[in-house]
Amino acid sequence: MMNPEVIILDEPTCGQDIIGNQRLTRIIEALKLNHQLCLTITHDMKFVVKNFDQIVVMSHGKILKRGTKEVIFSSPEVLEASYVSPPPITRVGQKLGFSEPVFNKNEFQQVFEKKRFQQR
Repeated sequence: MMNPEVIILDEPTCGQDIIGNQRLTRIIEALKLNHQLCLTITHDMKFVVKNFDQIVVMSHGKILKRGTKEVIFSSPEVLEASYVSPPPITRVGQKLGFSEPVFNKNEFQQVFEKKRFQQR
């Protein structure tokens, strides 16, 4: 089978260095361009938010929630039940009381500046 409809990756970032992770990202981008589904099982949420539009959170074989990264990381009860930790930058934003989850430096800076402006 040269062109499968679905590719399954199980913990693909385990044991990878930064170059390996970048290679994985390029592979996933190529799969998207080729309209192939990439189903990935991982605990690496930083990798997930960088590479996937839809996330399915599972625990003990059951689906707890499905949605975008914004939906998933705005659901603390789902994260707690599944033992999933948000990416580090998202956790920092939560600790600072951000009203929305952030996933990269640009989003962090925008929400931080907005929050700072509102406090004036």
